[in-house]
Amino acid sequence: MPSIAFNYGYNEFWAVYDPANGLYGNQKVAFDGPNKRIIIHEGVTDIDVKQDIYSNWKEWMQVRDNAKYLPAIRTTGGDPVPGNQFTGDTYFLINDWQIVVNQLVKVTGILYHDNPELEPFIVNSGGGVISTVSNLAQSVTTSDGALTAEQAAQLALIEEVLRAAKQSVSLSA
Repeated sequence: MPSIAFNYGYNEFWAVYDPANGLYGNQKVAFDGPNKRIIIHEGVTDIDVKQDIYSNWKEWMQVRDNAKYLPAIRTTGGDPVPGNQFTGDTYFLINDWQIVVNQLVKVTGILYHDNPELEPFIVNSGGGVISTVSNLAQSVTTSDGALTAEQAAQLALIEEVLRAAKQSVSLSA
């Protein structure tokens, strides 16, 4: 791929990050709409799919006429499940977009390509991907660890049954 400076002349992506004023600087990736490529910047060794790709893509789509390009990514997840937990986020590259990797990068998050013929990553010479997946439950409600009165009574009953069973085993031996 030829060496091209993406976002050249786009102060929105080089200025200090200030989304209220339309400035989205300090991004770890650049988006190449015509070629459907997400290019990880040189020197970047850690990528969070949610923050560095999905969120940055949403910001990139708002600048200039970038919305004319087909969407790059979609997400599922965040659905409530029993126990005050939520399913984790899963991301899918769509419309044949791919991520270009030129160095070893640790990628955190669950990422697939919706086209079974394509891999999410184009790994160039000298590049590599270490994938770290998060747990399914992203949000857990915890208690202070104290037992309710009913739980304490059940535990006392279990302990009593165990003592009796232990005593019965030692008497029969």
